[in-house]
Amino acid sequence: MTILVFEASGRCIMAIDGEMSDEQLAVYRAAVRIDGYVNPDTVWYDFDRGGMGYRREFNPVVSINTVNNLPPGTKAFVKGEYVEVNDGSLELEVDYPETIPVVLMHVRLLDKTVMVPCEATS
Repeated sequence: MTILVFEASGRCIMAIDGEMSDEQLAVYRAAVRIDGYVNPDTVWYDFDRGGMGYRREFNPVVSINTVNNLPPGTKAFVKGEYVEVNDGSLELEVDYPETIPVVLMHVRLLDKTVMVPCEATS
């Protein structure tokens, strides 16, 4: 038996191979017992539906200086900083032409790295 433990955002924070009492699990926002093994990076917990779901692929649209088609609540890791994206689009400003790796993260989607070609805007 595997126990998957979830934090308040719905992200799975650990998979436990074995047993834990309900009392031990009570400190976590949610826990799901399953037969077999599931990679904790591939699942999330939907508190609205009250169940576990599988994370899907991001489907971003990358163009010059921009990443579009991002769901609200996406976090982007850009040049050592986290940026929250709530309007569906991430725009990058640079001082010289470069290609910037951007790591996209969302609790319902698998993390994805995209390469964004950028041109200087001024």
